[in-house]
Amino acid sequence: MGRGEREAVARGARLREAARSLAEDHERAVAAVRAALKPLHDAAVAQALDTIPVARLQDVTGGRLRLGAVEKSGLDTVRAVLDAGPYRLRQIPGVGQRTVDQIVAAARQLAEAAEESAAVHLDVDRPEPRTTALVGALHVRSGRARRRGARSTRRRG
Repeated sequence: MGRGEREAVARGARLREAARSLAEDHERAVAAVRAALKPLHDAAVAQALDTIPVARLQDVTGGRLRLGAVEKSGLDTVRAVLDAGPYRLRQIPGVGQRTVDQIVAAARQLAEAAEESAAVHLDVDRPEPRTTALVGALHVRSGRARRRGARSTRRRG
């Protein structure tokens, strides 16, 4: 193998290593962003569920539920119902196991819809530690990728 071939193989090995390193950086960046985003998203979902009244559970079940006893017990939002859980719901006078099963199923449906539709809003005028962590994760990871890309471009030139 001549000098040209050895240089081509060496360049190929460097490119392969750079690609592997870039893929690892990407995986770490995605994990960091997801970790920073999760508590923000969970809070948005909880806030959304706090605004949905228990009466909406009837919409999900086609109006078949009687929720008066549940509301009288102080559980007035879908989040309160989910937090209470089946055992606490079963303790409410006049609420049977079948009703509990229907209430929990309906509440979970609404929770899934809230999970899918909840949006995280970043307010630059009022930063908070969790949003700052998310922006930091995005900034640090994108900065590393830009620097690494610049280094590989210089090597090629």
